[in-house]
Amino acid sequence: MSVSLCAQCGTISKASLQYVHELETSTLLHNLRTSNVPATDQESSHIQHNILPNIDTDISSISAKIRSLQDVVASLQQERDALENVRERYQGLTSLCRGVPPELWEQILFYVHEDEQMDDEDFTVSHPTCSIWDMAKVCHTWRVVAVSLHSCWTKLCLEFPEDGKTEQEVRALKVALQRSGQHPLDITLITGYNPSDFDPSFRNRMLAMVHAESHRWRDARLSEYDMNSDILYAPLRGRLPMLESLYLFLTGEFYINTPVDEQSVVTVFGDCPRLTKVVLTGTQLVELPWAQIRELRLEDRCRIWSDEACASLRGRRGSPII
Repeated sequence: MSVSLCAQCGTISKASLQYVHELETSTLLHNLRTSNVPATDQESSHIQHNILPNIDTDISSISAKIRSLQDVVASLQQERDALENVRERYQGLTSLCRGVPPELWEQILFYVHEDEQMDDEDFTVSHPTCSIWDMAKVCHTWRVVAVSLHSCWTKLCLEFPEDGKTEQEVRALKVALQRSGQHPLDITLITGYNPSDFDPSFRNRMLAMVHAESHRWRDARLSEYDMNSDILYAPLRGRLPMLESLYLFLTGEFYINTPVDEQSVVTVFGDCPRLTKVVLTGTQLVELPWAQIRELRLEDRCRIWSDEACASLRGRRGSPII
C-alpha cells in the first residue's frame, strides 16, 4: 500500500496512517523486537525484498510530493511579496509624510547632517560616505531637498595624503561643489607629510578644483606640513574677495638669527578685502592686510611672531595692527 497525502491539508491520510500502523504492529516485527533471536533467512528475505522496497518507494513518493509543495509555496511566497510591495506603495500614498512641507524636510535633513558634523567636524560632503549622500537617495522628495540644501554642501574638508585619495572622492568633491551653487564656502585643507610612494595626482586635481572656487571662500583653515606654502597657495593670490576668517598652520623655514626682513614670507594673503579674523600658528611668517584685522590670535606653537616680526610685517602695508 502506498502512503498518500491529504489533497486539502497535505497531511498523511487516514488510510496511510493505518498502513503505517499495520507495519508497526505486525507479528513478525513484534517478535523480532521482543527477543534477541536473529531473523531467519526467510524472515530476512521477506523484510529485504518485500517490506523495505515498499517503504523506500513510499518515501520517494512523499519526497516528490514535498518538493512539489515546496515549489507551490515558493511561488505563493513570490506572489505574496509582490502584493506586499504593491500594498506598501499604495499605503505610502496615504502617508502623512507626503504632507510635510519642503522647508520642514530641509530642517530635518539639516539637523541630521549637523549631528554628524558634531561627531566629526572634518567629516564633510567631500567624503562619499557622508550621510547627506544617502539621504539624497531615499526618494524624489528627499533628493530634491538634499540637493538644494546648500548649507550641507558648502563645508568641505580635504586632507592629504590620508591614505591617498580615490576617483570616487574626486567625483564626490566635484558634485559637492556643483551642488553648493554660488554660496560661500568653508574650506579646510590639510596637506600632510607625503610617503615615498604617494601619488599626488588626486591631490593636485582636488586642489585645483577648490582653488578654482577660491572666490567663494568665506572661512579657510589651511594646514601645511610638507610643501612650499607660497607655491601651494599661489593660485589664491588676488582671488579671495570673500574671505573673512583665516586659520593658518604653516611650517616654512624661519632662522632665529636672521633679520625679519630677510625671512621667507608668505604673501598670498596680503590682499583679502574682507579678512578680519586670523589665527596663526607654525613656523612661517605671513603677510596680512593688517589695517582691517579685528581679531588676531597667535597659538602657542607660533613662537616666531615677536614684536619685531609683527612691526616689520605691519610696515609692509604701512598700517598699524588694530
